[in-house]
Amino acid sequence: MSKHNDLNQLLAKATQHLDALQWDKADRLLRRSLKLSPDNSGIMQRLGAVQSRLGQHRKAMSTIDSAIKLQPDDLQLHTTRVDILARSAQVGAAIESLTRTMGEFKDRPELHAMRSGLLLHIGETNAAWDDMHRAIQLDPDNLELLGRFVDATIARGIIPMDREPADRLVALQPFESRNHSRLGTILRLNGLNEESMAAYATALRGNPRDTDAMAGQAELLESAGDSDAALELLRPNIESDRAAFLPLLAWTRIQGRRGQHDRVIQDGTRWLDAVSRPPLQASPILFRIGNALDALGRHDEAFDAWTRANSPFRARWNAEVHERNTDLIIEHFSAQRIVASTPVGTSTRTPIFIVGMFRSGTTLLEQVLTAHAQVHGVGESPALPALIRSLPSSYPACIDELDAGTLSELAEQYLAAVCAEAGDATHVTDKLPMNYLNAGLITMLFPGARILHCRRDALDVCLSCFSNQMTSNLAFTSDLDSMGRAYRDYDRVMQHWSSTSCSILDVQYEQLVADPEPGVRTILEFLGLPWDPACLDFHRSTRVAQTPSMDQVRQPMHTRSVHRSRAYWTHLEPVRTALADLAPQREP
Repeated sequence: MSKHNDLNQLLAKATQHLDALQWDKADRLLRRSLKLSPDNSGIMQRLGAVQSRLGQHRKAMSTIDSAIKLQPDDLQLHTTRVDILARSAQVGAAIESLTRTMGEFKDRPELHAMRSGLLLHIGETNAAWDDMHRAIQLDPDNLELLGRFVDATIARGIIPMDREPADRLVALQPFESRNHSRLGTILRLNGLNEESMAAYATALRGNPRDTDAMAGQAELLESAGDSDAALELLRPNIESDRAAFLPLLAWTRIQGRRGQHDRVIQDGTRWLDAVSRPPLQASPILFRIGNALDALGRHDEAFDAWTRANSPFRARWNAEVHERNTDLIIEHFSAQRIVASTPVGTSTRTPIFIVGMFRSGTTLLEQVLTAHAQVHGVGESPALPALIRSLPSSYPACIDELDAGTLSELAEQYLAAVCAEAGDATHVTDKLPMNYLNAGLITMLFPGARILHCRRDALDVCLSCFSNQMTSNLAFTSDLDSMGRAYRDYDRVMQHWSSTSCSILDVQYEQLVADPEPGVRTILEFLGLPWDPACLDFHRSTRVAQTPSMDQVRQPMHTRSVHRSRAYWTHLEPVRTALADLAPQREP
């Protein structure tokens, strides 16, 4: 009985130290407790967690693995093991361990949520969203999970975003300021600026220190042309030793746009040096620092910053798989197969697809066209990729099974998705660049569709991709060799489409920015649209582009970015090698 009492007293004291975050004292008491009860997996679980907190990761793993051998069906032991791995900076191993656990403990929403958090930590935003989506399917009434799903939706960045989950959170928890901030961000990214500002204001009334709402309001003020007010709103947070990520991100963007490049470097570097930052936060700031250094002509330092920003995401792109997928698209979308399809549509709207390699001028062209009175832009719509994922069998092989009726149904589904807010516009633009892979399917769905193909100097494209943060499913942009190989696949498939009935107009970026009016007139004629001088004043539009080009398209066209890559000729040797005969000359 005395031994039992001693054990209970030790555990009670250990719990007190745990509650007070006194890890070293808790460690000593838990080790004494384990001597009294050597096969107690519960004590092992707590001890392993404490050892991890103390940085004793090997001891922690040994302790928790011993506990799992004793109680292999104890879920808490497995999740503690995942936490230990994550705390020791072995996030990949943590995800692998958790995935194995999920195979044994199926359909557990908390496990999907846990893996989502780990995936977000390493920048895998699409996979993180998938896990949170599954979590709320399994537990739809869990508001904590719903909030995390909204966060994952924002992190994924696919626009337009579904606002319904955020609206639901606000309705069910109206006094939770963070929910209003979440809603404000989705509304802002969807271009609903007035509603967004109101949501942020509600969040700040509930919590004046809500840094997400503060950053969102600053972005809206800057987009409306009041950058002074935006900076004053952000300044108290930035000058703090504990600056939050989103205010700093907004601050460095605005300062960079104002030409305050030294300030961007200073504030970004201080923030990075303060404590270790997760890749999802460190990388955007490093990109901002790199671009500021580039603007100052400090090219070696700029390229080093971009390399550091990209390093967490390297080796995530499988060039061989992408090459095989490109081969399959070319094989299945033969010229004969595309011509053979004639779906019968009833819509009077004409879709315009703006495609090309990323950073080739697609956002610029979209802004030019959406300034036209008859054109509505939906940004980088996920509608067509979603339709492809919904097909009953593997794409692109399944296109041989699609009859005219099915194609017409798919076309109507696409138009319903992109035309919902088109108003009186007769034309709708979809500027998802990677739809260059889908030109064949586009032509099968919409024989009258027009495809605008943005072309730009290959080396300028590759440098621009490498020096800007892209989404996790575009990991080829983080590695110079992968970037060059992906560009070659892009060129191959575009060469193929040019030999088919696809209605494609090449728009050369360098020519468009050097002499805009003739180029815009040619584009409008190709689209069957009358001349509208507003297309040349696109930069005056209040419409906000949500891509890495968001600042550039708020200026008149310029040639400052033409052949920018030549200053990095030596740095870009790996991508020039991968591009082979597609690599441009050093002297244009």
